[in-house]
Amino acid sequence: MIFCGDSIDLLKTLGDNSINLCLTSPPYANMKKYKDWQGISPDKYVDWLIPYIKDIYRVLKEDGCFILNINDCIRSKCRHPYVYELVYRICRDTDFEFYERLFWNKMKGAPLRNRFGDRVEYIFIFAKNVKKMKINMDTMRIPYSESSKKRMDNTIKKRFVRDK
Repeated sequence: MIFCGDSIDLLKTLGDNSINLCLTSPPYANMKKYKDWQGISPDKYVDWLIPYIKDIYRVLKEDGCFILNINDCIRSKCRHPYVYELVYRICRDTDFEFYERLFWNKMKGAPLRNRFGDRVEYIFIFAKNVKKMKINMDTMRIPYSESSKKRMDNTIKKRFVRDK
């Protein structure tokens, strides 16, 4: 069964240990305004989101995963570190185990002046219990190219081997 809806409202209706996967892409601090969302300062974002993440933990089954798609923002010409604080706080303030981080390459991100661009977003995977989680990595992997496979057959040159 798939539930689709406003996660803040939907979470309240779900029982403990009742779902296998929660995938969310919450509003990214105050980067964008929506109909009912005027944004929240990145300085307050983590404190705002952590209670919902604790509720996600509550509703996940023991073998469940939580996937978070999020991006940072630029404040005063610098990237704000709220995303890194969020990951740290999820690990510190909940019992989630930080399983993996991926980067979504959007290929055609918004052009930015005086910046390299904004073509990636973070995808963080947290497990309720890594030993019990179920994930099929092979369905997500991109096959190696033939040239990469051939390169792996080559022996490592002596100059790259480190001595103890």
